[in-house]
Amino acid sequence: MAKKNSTRMCSRFHCDKRGDRYCCADCVERKRDRCRNPCLNDPARCGLENRRPKP
Repeated sequence: MAKKNSTRMCSRFHCDKRGDRYCCADCVERKRDRCRNPCLNDPARCGLENRRPKP
């Protein structure tokens, strides 16, 4: 399986727990139902996705 060469970020939402604008769709905390304030939008349709290259 090939790794993604960029991280999905959000142009509007700021995560309180991780401290940056990470896309909630890829977050482990949300998938484990530990997040108190998740985004409910689909990143492919919301129009707020901002791809940032991985360092």
